[in-house]
Amino acid sequence: MTTQTPTHPWQTRGERLGEISLVLIGFTIPLSNALCTGVFPALAVVAWLMLRGWRGVPTLLRENRVALLCVALFAWLGVAAIYGGGSEAFGIWKKYRELALVIIYMGLAVTLPNRQRAVTALAIGLLVAMQVSFMQAAGMLPMKHGNPVLSSSLTQGALMAWLAFWLLHYHRKTGLKGILALLVLVLANLFFLVDSSTGVVLVLALGLLFGLQTLRRAKLAVMAGGLLAVVAFAFAVSPMFRTATQEDVKAVQEMLNGKTTFTPTGERLQFYRNSLTLFSQAPVFGHGTGRFHEKYAEHVAGTKQVVTSNPHNEYLMVGVQSGLVGLGILVALLWALWRAASRWEGMDRWLAQGMVVWLSVGCCFNSFILDSREGMLFALLAGVYGAAPTAQKES
Repeated sequence: MTTQTPTHPWQTRGERLGEISLVLIGFTIPLSNALCTGVFPALAVVAWLMLRGWRGVPTLLRENRVALLCVALFAWLGVAAIYGGGSEAFGIWKKYRELALVIIYMGLAVTLPNRQRAVTALAIGLLVAMQVSFMQAAGMLPMKHGNPVLSSSLTQGALMAWLAFWLLHYHRKTGLKGILALLVLVLANLFFLVDSSTGVVLVLALGLLFGLQTLRRAKLAVMAGGLLAVVAFAFAVSPMFRTATQEDVKAVQEMLNGKTTFTPTGERLQFYRNSLTLFSQAPVFGHGTGRFHEKYAEHVAGTKQVVTSNPHNEYLMVGVQSGLVGLGILVALLWALWRAASRWEGMDRWLAQGMVVWLSVGCCFNSFILDSREGMLFALLAGVYGAAPTAQKES
């Protein structure tokens, strides 16, 4: 997708507004749901219209698989909303709007003199959110439903994992020792204040990816040992992390023994098992977008199991609603994002790969595209890194 030198004042203003909107979206993702999903994306759309971004969409869809697959998945979920016919069909479909926003963000990103500004703004916003979390824990600010977070423990853990990965690469790039101190604070926030098993898994996955990206085999083994040591240390000294880990292990063991538990982890395992059953009932096209809650309630009727509208797994959520067709598009999208990441160089390539790992692993434990803040982080980074850095067609 090529860019042209602005020939009209509206284009210059549009480029400036586009840059500001992407930076503000990144900064507010961890801080304000209303701003990062409503106000600033609306500004991005206005900027895109000012730049007449719609004119480049046909070329973008023809030359960029990430863009094409984002549109394909969004469109197929819309089709599934029609044939599903559920009362929540279009309400749920609308929550996947981030897939459409990727196209707009790509159109704006190609005009940026430095795409890293939006990514850096995201990191700064995450650092502010971490500071707020510590202040909440210290009693200086009110808690969120009894937790030191701005949104939820699941979201806080997932976002802190991304921040840890970014800090690792920023330290490697700049050599600033103060970055390591910030990294320690991030890990302390995750292991001692935030009850998020997803965040822990993501930190380990992204830490391993960092080692694979930057270290030789011998040092990689040392780093893997270091990650395990961090987990062991947290298990030994953090009652919250130790209790959560023990409950997770116990829930898995009881599930393997055919028992039903009603702990948070036990309920999540029930969601997975029941969702697989629902998927098997309509494997090709699914039950329809927006019908997950209805079908799940029917499946567990007469039992003591909790009814849910979200299985906390994006693959199952998409699969139950839109079948193998939708699930296949989602997996193809992840692969296309990985291919797109390989076209970048240096820190840009590593961060783009990290986004793919963050998304693909996170979708195993939560609905990272459906959920608002996680979905907006995906949309922003996919918009920034999803297109090739030069105007070249994909082979």
